[in-house]
Amino acid sequence: MYPRPGVTSVVRGRSCVVVGDEKQLPPSNLFSTTLEDDEEETEQGADEESLLSRASGVGASTSLLWHYRSQYPELIQLSNRRFYAHQLRVSALPMPRLDPPALQWVQVPGAWIRRENHAEALAAVELLARYLRDHPTRSLGVITLNRQQSDHIQDLVDRRLESDEAFRTLYEDAMRRDMDERPFVRNLENVQGDERDVIVLSIGYSANDQGHVPLNFGALSQSGGERRLNVAISRARQKMLVLCSFDPATQLQVTESVSQGAQALREFLLFAKQPDRSPDSEAAAARSPIVHDHLVATLIERLREFGWQAEASVGASAARVDLAVRSKLDPTRFVLGVLLDGPGAAWARTSLGRELGRAGYLERYHWAVHHVTARSLVRAPSAVMVPLLKRLEREDERLTVHPTPPSVAIGDIYSPDPAAPPPAPPTRRPRAPKAEAPPRRRLPGPSPRRRSRPAPPPRRSSRRRCASAPAAPCALSEWTAGASSSTSWRGRRSPSASRC
Repeated sequence: MYPRPGVTSVVRGRSCVVVGDEKQLPPSNLFSTTLEDDEEETEQGADEESLLSRASGVGASTSLLWHYRSQYPELIQLSNRRFYAHQLRVSALPMPRLDPPALQWVQVPGAWIRRENHAEALAAVELLARYLRDHPTRSLGVITLNRQQSDHIQDLVDRRLESDEAFRTLYEDAMRRDMDERPFVRNLENVQGDERDVIVLSIGYSANDQGHVPLNFGALSQSGGERRLNVAISRARQKMLVLCSFDPATQLQVTESVSQGAQALREFLLFAKQPDRSPDSEAAAARSPIVHDHLVATLIERLREFGWQAEASVGASAARVDLAVRSKLDPTRFVLGVLLDGPGAAWARTSLGRELGRAGYLERYHWAVHHVTARSLVRAPSAVMVPLLKRLEREDERLTVHPTPPSVAIGDIYSPDPAAPPPAPPTRRPRAPKAEAPPRRRLPGPSPRRRSRPAPPPRRSSRRRCASAPAAPCALSEWTAGASSSTSWRGRRSPSASRC
């Protein structure tokens, strides 16, 4: 929000709380002036000062660090590292690496022509159709990095609605949902504040004839472009598919001298493409070391005596699980998370936040949680171990498959026939010239509108009538005729009209 319209609301209260994220998109005039060119995108615009930036330097400020949108850590891992310095509290998962992952890379043999990538547009529409067919209850969204690509994808969606009856039925059913759950196709300038279960991100750009990607990324190359990227890559709740037509490791050469938006884009693409990434590796390296006391070590030894393998400090920051116990049936998964009232709970200012806040957050990430207090562990160890062992057996017996991100087959997402050549980019249909209207011919006489109007009343002169002026028109004409015989009065004031 701009400061000028926002201040009208601020002055109406005794106090004001401004909520926002300085790491995401500020007010911008990017599309107020657009210069179009056939070779490269030259959209000019600049971020402007917001009400949040004005208010951030006044009064006290606090941060809401618990992340709730993404149900899988890898969807927010890059943003947490790049933009928030690992300050967001994101829980680890009690299961091994997902297959397919929540952040999935899709390589498309496309080309960037006239600020459009036809191959990625076709893949995005096909993904939209398959998710509507296989996961009709999931909400979907398509995000592009420029306006022309989003318009092109929307055109292909409209064409498929006309030709594919099954797709039209599924799409119309999805459009009957609430406004926040309907499918959309938008560019990164218009997607802030939206979120969907599944997001398809179309990069669009491709390498040139020399095999390198030009470093002209439109809005991302402008000042604050990295914040626009942060908006685009943090909209997914359960799944994000990244459509890209180049290899970021070899074809996208970025140095420190280029814009922050281009650097962040390359970092995100490398993170999305690497198949062996671990959502917990960076969190484990970034968290501050915690010295575990002898009570935690004792609890781990007691569990080993009964055949249970446990690990300390799984996760990061306040979302850390103090003691994670592995399953006997599937050692790759954690069957129970044990929370202690030690250093891991020091972040909470109240007992309610310590007992319910962290536990509820971990349960959202599919953890089974069990509380153990240090006092009971010291005074009555058996009273702690008996219910803990029973809980472990119960959880291990009913060990079920945790929900995974919704996925569809993408092997033939671009072309059903691998030998088929890629389609040619769409040709612009020439616009028909506008028919010129025939010249308007004025008929003699007054117009119908003028004939229907009543005659205007006679205009009254505002000049005061003098006593020496003739009263009748006939006398005035005689007087002027006599005067014109001796002197020309054109452009002069008549004697009768002189001031009295």
